[in-house]
Amino acid sequence: MTRRDLLQLLLAQSEEAEQTRQELKETSAQLTLVSANYERLRKRLDMKDEQIRELRETLQTERTRREIELNDAGNIAEAALRLNGIFQAAQEAADQYLYNVRLLSEGGIPAPAPLPEFPEDEEPFPPPADELRPDPPAAEPETPVEAETPAEPEAPAEQAAPVGPEGNA
Repeated sequence: MTRRDLLQLLLAQSEEAEQTRQELKETSAQLTLVSANYERLRKRLDMKDEQIRELRETLQTERTRREIELNDAGNIAEAALRLNGIFQAAQEAADQYLYNVRLLSEGGIPAPAPLPEFPEDEEPFPPPADELRPDPPAAEPETPVEAETPAEPEAPAEQAAPVGPEGNA
């Protein structure tokens, strides 16, 4: 190779080096821009993640509050139904009382006898049924009992005077 060829080769290499440096600068600038965009997007995503977390907490709080409100509403409705039943029973008792007072004032039925007075040491009510029963006897073999046929049919019980406005007890 001649000197001239060597100079041309050197000149071509220096142009290539300059072109490569220029491409490197452009690529570095693009990398810096992409990195800056990446950081900016990462910060925005972090902010959005924080907003999502806060919204989830708010949603859970609202769900809990709503469940409590619904439970309270159910309890209030149940209480209202119970009160309605109590008032209805009280109204029926008042109607029954007024009906009986009218009957007594018109002479329709005799006044009831006064209740007996019990001495202080005597209890007015018998003890509960489980206190009256003796312990059950040991297991005994069962013997069949023959059914008895009644000789005469029983006479119908006397019909009591109506007690309520509807005519039933």
